[in-house]
Amino acid sequence: TKIHPIKSTLRKALDYIENPDKTDGKLFVSSYGCSYETADIEFQMLLDQAYQKGNNLAHHLIQAFEPGETTAEQAHEIGCEFARRLFGNDFEVVIGTHLDKAHPHNHIVVNSVSRTDGHKYHSSPESYYNDVRGTSDALCRENDLSVITPQGKGKHYAEWKAEQGGKPTVRGIIRADIDTIIGQAYTYDSFLMLLRRNGYEVRRSPNRKYTTVKPPGAKRAIRLDSLGAVSY
Repeated sequence: TKIHPIKSTLRKALDYIENPDKTDGKLFVSSYGCSYETADIEFQMLLDQAYQKGNNLAHHLIQAFEPGETTAEQAHEIGCEFARRLFGNDFEVVIGTHLDKAHPHNHIVVNSVSRTDGHKYHSSPESYYNDVRGTSDALCRENDLSVITPQGKGKHYAEWKAEQGGKPTVRGIIRADIDTIIGQAYTYDSFLMLLRRNGYEVRRSPNRKYTTVKPPGAKRAIRLDSLGAVSY
């Protein structure tokens, strides 16, 4: 995932993501809160009425998938759900799924001004890691698609911030539990059994590409392979 501001030429940005040569004749173009054919005019009307003036006219998000992992239809459906979860009915959004590369990828342009209350959307490292990247990763896991495991500074913002403050993180707790349990297990199956005995919810099946675990009290499951390599 990526996000960057659009400071000029709204129509140019919208024409790019709606390009019929890239979207199968605009078959894979959708919009929320506006019509993609007149989105530049509708965006500008809200911008002119905004309480807060600024340089950002809109934001351009990119969501890409591994080659061969998803169909055009699924990629577009995920892109639409991605936009819906992030912006709901508050912002005007146009989604275009590009199929001109080996990897399908979604381009999403969202008005920087809310259509419900006029406030502006502000992008920050926190909103990127927690909202943009977090929502995209969650959707990919729900659909059994690959997720890039962050390394170094790329880790989840909430985890990075908690570590800076010396607070335990969910991932840190899982890693500690795994270090303890793995020493008691002789096989992978017995390892998963011991996790369950310790209150973990474990999801593993032939139809799932990845094994996920959810510790007691956690809100969401986490893929085992996203926890990083062993340290010994």
